[in-house]
Amino acid sequence: MVKRILRWFLFGSILFFLAKTLKDHWQEVRTIEVTSATWPLLTVALGITLIAHIWSGWVWHLILKTIGQPRDGRWSTVVYLKTNIAKYLPGNVWHFYGRVRALQASGSSTGAAILGVVLEPLLMAAAALGLAAICFGFTAGSDWRLLALSVGSLAAMLVAIHPQFLNPLLQKLGKAKARAQGLTVITSTLRLRAYPWQSLLGELGFVALRGMGFVMTIVALQALPPSQFLPVMGAFSIAWLLGLVVPGAPGGIGVFEAVAIALLGSQLPSGLLISSVALYRLISTLAEALGAGLIWLEDRISELMVPLTKAKKRILLLPPAQDDVFPAADQSSDVETTGHLQQPGTETPSEAAPGVTDDSELPTAPVNQESDPAEEPANQDTLPNIDDIAPRIERPASAAHVQTEKSPEPVLPALTSQSVKIEGEPTVSVQSPEYVTQLADNNSSNRSTTY
Repeated sequence: MVKRILRWFLFGSILFFLAKTLKDHWQEVRTIEVTSATWPLLTVALGITLIAHIWSGWVWHLILKTIGQPRDGRWSTVVYLKTNIAKYLPGNVWHFYGRVRALQASGSSTGAAILGVVLEPLLMAAAALGLAAICFGFTAGSDWRLLALSVGSLAAMLVAIHPQFLNPLLQKLGKAKARAQGLTVITSTLRLRAYPWQSLLGELGFVALRGMGFVMTIVALQALPPSQFLPVMGAFSIAWLLGLVVPGAPGGIGVFEAVAIALLGSQLPSGLLISSVALYRLISTLAEALGAGLIWLEDRISELMVPLTKAKKRILLLPPAQDDVFPAADQSSDVETTGHLQQPGTETPSEAAPGVTDDSELPTAPVNQESDPAEEPANQDTLPNIDDIAPRIERPASAAHVQTEKSPEPVLPALTSQSVKIEGEPTVSVQSPEYVTQLADNNSSNRSTTY
């Protein structure tokens, strides 16, 4: 209860300070002119700020990799931009809550998710302090006190983020975040095992980009000498750091503006400073909303593309038509007549040699063998008559004499060896029509000799 009262008192005091400053310098604010170069420069400031947020989302995957929770850079950027706009909600914790839930949904434990979320603002604060120390160190000149303060702050920052000193702070903040979000976390999992060099450098670049956006906002309203770039960026880093760590201020609203006006009031005109601070707050919020809107638009486009992708896959993966595999007209007749598909090189009935009929119509001939004379009269009736054989055997004169009326089955050519078997007798190999004629003559002579 006491913390809540103190928080609202601090927030009210900041708003009162800003309102009084605006009232006292309103006439100076009104003298600010918007020229033809103002809008392009403000657009550049918006673009730099948007790039800074995208870069911060990509750096988050380096932080997750440091704690043993590797994620793709695109995934971390999408989640970061989606949830970052929620920091303007009361409580200033909802963007952290959304990231914790996203990590849990992707397979991270509660402790690892909270560690990945808590470590990010700590590294941002360290990077902001380091950038301020660097900027003030370069502009200190002969002021050895400012130089010593800058170097000391930079060294303290580098020591503070060492795992030996950072882990106790991570555990304390992690338990506080888990309690605020109604989560249970194992304290031993909130540990950093390696020095986060890459993540620190990445966050340093993020704060530098934010400072460049602030400088471009000032330049859009009034020309600024290059010698003032570093002092302005140093003051911005301190103001942004306090807006980050002061609790209760959604997105640092009020805290950043008050500290920036207090630090830069002696270097820039009050009207320019107040106008720049107000415009940068608008640009920063618009950049965060634009980042979230781009992700939302991408999701909608992806949803619209899903039916088109499925239709494309359906078209590309259609099975071939049945007629492409088995031609209906030709293959059906082959299957009906032969019982199987015609193999390459097999002759059809129309291509058979002339003068040869179907196998079932070929006459059979007895084989010359010795038999008992007493049995010959009995077997005489079973022997084929020469008059029945002769008419069926013709010389191949023309295709008109080919007999194909009785059966549509293919007839083998005359030169192909075939086996003809008569019931009760061995198989006879028929080689040609001449062979059948000779066989019939031999049979006739044998019959005449017997009689």
